Amino acid sequence: MPKEISYINKIISTYGSYAKPFLNWILETGKISSTWKAYFWALKLYWKGEYLLALSKLEKALNKCNNSKTLYYLVLTQKLAFLLRVNSKEGVELFHKLKREFPYIPSYVRNITSSTLINYYNSFLSSNSSKFRIWT
Repeated sequence: MPKEISYINKIISTYGSYAKPFLNWILETGKISSTWKAYFWALKLYWKGEYLLALSKLEKALNKCNNSKTLYYLVLTQKLAFLLRVNSKEGVELFHKLKREFPYIPSYVRNITSSTLINYYNSFLSSNSSKFRIWT
């Protein structure tokens, strides 16, 4: 992961939508791959409230990311969060996939993924699924 993307992701995960100026900056001036651009555009659309467009951008990013595990799991995590926002139960399979592959997720993304998995579990799966635990 390029250094500038690492900084932007840290800012985004800390400040959320208040990091929009930094996101705009990286999209305009940064020399980043098209996959990262699609991911950042999806976040921007999500913050505008255009959830279905954001999901389509994430699908494009998911189809393009083939060599970065960090980006792959980050996109899957955001997709689950977006599906939660639109109250879609389509994410159940994705939830189980992320839960199953949780030990293999890079540590940087694992913190983000764990909170998303807990939120999704509490929203849709609390009665008919095994509880998600983040400790070993």
